[in-house]
Amino acid sequence: MKMTTYTLLLSLLIGLSACSKSEFEYQAAYERSYRAWQDFKQSNNNSYSYTVRNSTWTGSSWQTSISVDQGRIVSRDFHYLVFNSFEIPTGGWTIKEATEIVDSLTGQAIFNSQTPEELLSKLRWTEKDHELGIHEISPAAELITMDDVYELAKNQWLAKRKDANFSFETKNNGIISSVGFVPEGCMDDCFFGIHIIDIKPR
Repeated sequence: MKMTTYTLLLSLLIGLSACSKSEFEYQAAYERSYRAWQDFKQSNNNSYSYTVRNSTWTGSSWQTSISVDQGRIVSRDFHYLVFNSFEIPTGGWTIKEATEIVDSLTGQAIFNSQTPEELLSKLRWTEKDHELGIHEISPAAELITMDDVYELAKNQWLAKRKDANFSFETKNNGIISSVGFVPEGCMDDCFFGIHIIDIKPR
């Protein structure tokens, strides 16, 4: 009887100890994904590109592709998929679509009298080398590597906090595809984290 009680207490203590070791949400899944990332990183000499997709409740959406060469960011490409209900054409944005959008917005209070050329430069752009970061006012994804993504996931997006709903997905062959949290009670554009739709070697 004493041995049974001792065994039960020991099992309970081990279980509580295991629970207390969880430093952040989805820790076990994160660690599996981190190993998958390390394998991918090593097999491709830390050279890859990944694509982030974002959207807003008003209907606009966009994506950003970041290219990394041996651990260093070398380019960032951005374009809107949908802008003010206009969808990106098959061949990409051109001055024709920019002109149509400007014409549709002329006279509206939200429009700040941009020319089609100015709007086109916001609908799609590419930064390379010394140009990286010049588009400061843009919804584009931040200039971060996948190593940074994993650090942010561990220390910020999955950090234990009250009144938040967390998510963690690894649909990119075990590598993070979505990670972040939404504060409880928040209705519109409340996701803090990242959605990665693709990652591939360079």
